[in-house]
Amino acid sequence: MNTSQSANPFSKLRMLGIGGSVLVALGIVVFSKFMAAKVDENWVTFTNSLDTAGELLVDGESHGPLAPGAELRLEMEGGSHTVALTSGDKTLDEGKLDINKKSYHAVYNVGGKPGLALVTMQYGNTSLDNSVSPIPEGQRVIEVPMTFQKINDEFPESLTTRGSIDRTALTNVCRIDGEKVGCPGWE
Repeated sequence: MNTSQSANPFSKLRMLGIGGSVLVALGIVVFSKFMAAKVDENWVTFTNSLDTAGELLVDGESHGPLAPGAELRLEMEGGSHTVALTSGDKTLDEGKLDINKKSYHAVYNVGGKPGLALVTMQYGNTSLDNSVSPIPEGQRVIEVPMTFQKINDEFPESLTTRGSIDRTALTNVCRIDGEKVGCPGWE
């Protein structure tokens, strides 16, 4: 019996194991780079606070109609941008948006009318109060945390933290009408 032939199946298995490990490691590296690129993305959610629908133009490029209360999320390049809402030949609203850093996330309030607020809910062992901070009339750009998904997103009953952290907070952008906050799960 030739010992080199009997060891051969094990060396093939070892090579397959090494090859598999390399593929898994390569997959992890590629996925990590993909996720890091996603974190670095700039995006802006445009919402129409006017009573009239119009066509959303960013840097003169149409992004389609935007009805009252509707929202549209766009990935954006850094730099200065013009924003307009038009109806036919009429400009309903216009403004500027400056994205001056990586991972910029914002809500752009087309029309600048009141009715939006940054709403923060505290979770866990904290003495801090929940808060509602109305966005002032005329303010169009509201920078938001990375966790922001959509306007009037639901507040969960609880949040899980890691390690010895026993408290956290979540901030959403909510529509408000007087004292009424539009995000489900709010107090």
